[in-house]
Amino acid sequence: MNPHDTQERKEEAGLLRAPPGPKGRFVGDNLREYARDPLGFLSDCAREYGDVVKLRLMGRTFLLLSRPDLIEYVLVENNRNFTKTRLLRRNRRLLGEGLLTSEGGFWRRQRRLAQPAFHRERVIAYGEVMASFAERALEGWREGETVDIHEEMMRRFAQIEKMLARQSVAEEERRAVGRGAGEVQVT
Repeated sequence: MNPHDTQERKEEAGLLRAPPGPKGRFVGDNLREYARDPLGFLSDCAREYGDVVKLRLMGRTFLLLSRPDLIEYVLVENNRNFTKTRLLRRNRRLLGEGLLTSEGGFWRRQRRLAQPAFHRERVIAYGEVMASFAERALEGWREGETVDIHEEMMRRFAQIEKMLARQSVAEEERRAVGRGAGEVQVT
């Protein structure tokens, strides 16, 4: 990456000047608006203020990035310069030591392990699996029937998760057998 390109991306990301954002009601804080409707609030902010938005929540400043290349710059290209929030670090015991809470070398190893699950072909296949599960769910419903959609979605999600986990384990076992077969020595 050429240095000029990096400078332009920093400017785009608002790293050289304070980005715009909502003023907030209480001492510059946006917590009330965020708590009322998190997704709606963040979507409105991105629409109104652009790709980089300055937010104040609980006395702290956060930046909302809404463009994929800027998110990639922070999470992938420049991740060493960013740390997890204090709240995430404090909750490692509760949340586990995974991508969400880990940092540094451990985070990089975890990311490399998880990365194959997010390759384009895999994500497309996940969509196909989810669509087939949704179709099966619809086949079981009757017109006029009342359905607890939350319960139904949770059940389908658990079924999809189990199936994908089994596929992932089976694939890893095939790779391990393949590696082991390569180590067989004929005498």
